Amino acid sequence: MSQSTSQMPDTYRVGENISLKNSIIYLIIVISLTIILFLLLDNFTMLFITALGAKFILDLMGIQTVLYFNYVALYSPSNIMIINGPLYPTGFQIINICTGIEALSLITAMVIATPPHSSKKQWLLKGIALIFFYPALIFANFFRIVTTVLMSIAGFSIFVSHEVVAAAFSVLFIIIFILIINSFIVKNFIDAIIDVAVGIYRPIQRIFNKSSREKADSAENRVN
Repeated sequence: MSQSTSQMPDTYRVGENISLKNSIIYLIIVISLTIILFLLLDNFTMLFITALGAKFILDLMGIQTVLYFNYVALYSPSNIMIINGPLYPTGFQIINICTGIEALSLITAMVIATPPHSSKKQWLLKGIALIFFYPALIFANFFRIVTTVLMSIAGFSIFVSHEVVAAAFSVLFIIIFILIINSFIVKNFIDAIIDVAVGIYRPIQRIFNKSSREKADSAENRVN
């Protein structure tokens, strides 16, 4: 059954949230929450879970691994997990960015900042989206780290295995997660991002159009 335009929860097509003010509010919420979450999340716990999961998968594959850790302090960026074994004695360092803490903080902030649509259960849906995203991101990191280790054992350089392949997996996973969240849970998640972009673009476009008209009028006056 089709819905009339006024009933549709899709905020971008309705256009109610497209304004420079709403775009700035969205960006302030996203940036602030991302920084706060990044600073408050216990990175060592995330490091430990990520390294332990990768070790578990490698052990299942018959690749012997040992975990070491360098714990400096709670929330310290110097906390490091090291995973190594006979096939890669130099080991692999697992640091903060390997846990996906940036993506976790950013996507959480974006989900929270997404303006509510007609659904009365919007905050419940946002909670479901985050409950889905957190373990999904953790398992994606398991896969990414295991892939890096396996490719390095196979003879690929760390640049290819980590900076190219693992990085490509990270981008792919984030895109998939966002599409799943938008398609099945918070259904105006991507629309809110588009609203922000359009809300910023339109004032800039008007400024340039006004400047172009003024230049054209000035040139015409000189001719006359």
